[in-house]
Amino acid sequence: MTNTGDLNSAKFCEDMMVTNTPFYTLVATGSNNIRYEITGAEFLVYVELNEITGELTLLKQIDRETTPSFTVIVKATAGTESDIETSTIDISDANDNDPFFLGLPYSQSVLEYPWTNKTVLFAEATDIDDGYAGSVRTYIFEEPTNQLYFTGYPDYEIFVNETAKIDYESTPVISATITAEDGGSAACGGSETRKADAPVLVTVLDGPDRPPIFTSAPYYVTIEENRQEALVQVEARDQDYSLNWEIEYFLVEQDAKNILTIDSTTGQISVTGDIDADSNQNNGVFQFSVMAKEKVPADNTFPDMGIGFPLNATTTVSVTVEDINDNEPIFYQVTDTSTNNIIKETNFNATIEENTSNFITIPGLNMFVKDLDQADNAVFSLSTTSNAFEVVPSEVNGEANINLRVKDSTLLDFETTKEFQVDIVAREMRTTEKFSASATVVIELTDENDNSPEFEQDTFSAKVKEDAKVGTPVAFINATDKDTGINKEITYSILPPDIFAINPNTGEVTVNANLDRERISKYYLSVRATDGGNRFTTTTLDITILDVNDEIPRFQRSSYSAVIKEGDAEFNPNVAVYAVDDDESNTTNTMVKYYVANGELSDNFTMDPSDAQYQKEGNLLLNSPLDFESLPESLVQCENGAVGVILLTIVAEDQDPQAK
Repeated sequence: MTNTGDLNSAKFCEDMMVTNTPFYTLVATGSNNIRYEITGAEFLVYVELNEITGELTLLKQIDRETTPSFTVIVKATAGTESDIETSTIDISDANDNDPFFLGLPYSQSVLEYPWTNKTVLFAEATDIDDGYAGSVRTYIFEEPTNQLYFTGYPDYEIFVNETAKIDYESTPVISATITAEDGGSAACGGSETRKADAPVLVTVLDGPDRPPIFTSAPYYVTIEENRQEALVQVEARDQDYSLNWEIEYFLVEQDAKNILTIDSTTGQISVTGDIDADSNQNNGVFQFSVMAKEKVPADNTFPDMGIGFPLNATTTVSVTVEDINDNEPIFYQVTDTSTNNIIKETNFNATIEENTSNFITIPGLNMFVKDLDQADNAVFSLSTTSNAFEVVPSEVNGEANINLRVKDSTLLDFETTKEFQVDIVAREMRTTEKFSASATVVIELTDENDNSPEFEQDTFSAKVKEDAKVGTPVAFINATDKDTGINKEITYSILPPDIFAINPNTGEVTVNANLDRERISKYYLSVRATDGGNRFTTTTLDITILDVNDEIPRFQRSSYSAVIKEGDAEFNPNVAVYAVDDDESNTTNTMVKYYVANGELSDNFTMDPSDAQYQKEGNLLLNSPLDFESLPESLVQCENGAVGVILLTIVAEDQDPQAK
């Protein structure tokens, strides 16, 4: 189906497709057999006219943006009559063009944070279509890092996000895409929109915000101790690569400056002093720090912005100092165990109790040994010739705390040896030189109450007269104790304690009660000596009571009688008396002598024996025969005949005249 009429009423859309089918028919009225003619060369490039039918067929698609309108002259002829009409044909817009961006390409450079400018560039799009289709209604900005932002209408500004800190080293280039979309709804109909994309490329420029970086850090080198030579060359470069400021080098620690030098320009480090492997910690590894500092150019235009020019970096150089065997082992005393503070010392003192058990360590020795060399040069043995003590450890690698422990406790006898001198030798094991050193430990034994008191003799004996007064000394008991101090202080006691007493301090035994030999002639006493540690020993004290003549002889009968005829020369049977003396037998105290005491007719009698004898009876003898008639009248009793009764007193006397 085609539109008909004159060209003034015709609608031409630029999106009409080229086909063989007419899209418009010219119609003139008033006659038949009308022939049509169009004048307009530009129009006829696109349209073919059928002169007879007036049909218009599209030869070439019309582009409104190139040719928005045509001016043509249409002539209709019927026979000799004709009609001419001038028409302006406007081409209706179809949304056949994408938006396009102005000022491409969108490429700009910005300095990294903190020198970044806020505004980066401007981006705006337009569309050559007409109406809504030619109006850019929407912008879409895509930037993955969210460091850039697009404002859109009316400023069309791409700027740096306020929170962004653009970093050259991590993001040297920021890529974004901006999309422009038109409004669609063209005159030729349809509502579809058209889009166009434009890349945005922001190149980040480097700023001096990064410190230098060492190219081979950390550094490890090896040198033989006490050698002065070139050590190592350090190298650093500016991490702000595009700026590449010059670098200066410095040693950080004073200790390093004392023995090393560094070329501030090249970074060459040389040894100028003695590096002693033995004076460094960490097994002969000497560590020091090197600083690389940027040298700010004279023409620098970057404000500091709080960066702190010039920036610097440090690295560690670890120097393994190869050891030579130039030290012998050294003994030290630990003066503070909490801080391991030590001082050189070769004489030590310690104290231990006697009889300490085997393998017990001597306390408080605080002995330390060290070889300042390294590796095999610092391996050494520890030994002692002491039989009583042993040293541990027996082998040392570098350094060790030394302990002495009891090896043979039987030798730790205070009473035999009060002090030991133990020599400890440290001798290198794996070196040619076999350097050695020695230290002396004087060990004092403290006394332990391991000895009981000892009496001067196994048993004691003494004698005392039975008439000794209370307090009379009897004996001295003496004991000694091999221990010392309070352990050798001895106290004496005696059992039983009633008859005799002993001075607890002096051991003097004295009489404590009246003695009677005739009752108890010998005492067997136990004497105990106790030391200050309550160890005791007991001995026996035998006390013999010496007899004194304190007993009177006594007759076994209170009276004796006998009969004799006058004229007889002797008694028949014999008249014998017997007296005993309780004093000690077979002593003079028991030798009894009998005699007739003076009395009437006593001279006519005598006793046999007449001298003192041991426990012997005495016999009454007549000196001469008796005459009855001569008897005094007082003696004659007339009872059953004439009888004369003579009363004699017989005396039994021992060696004490008073004892009879």
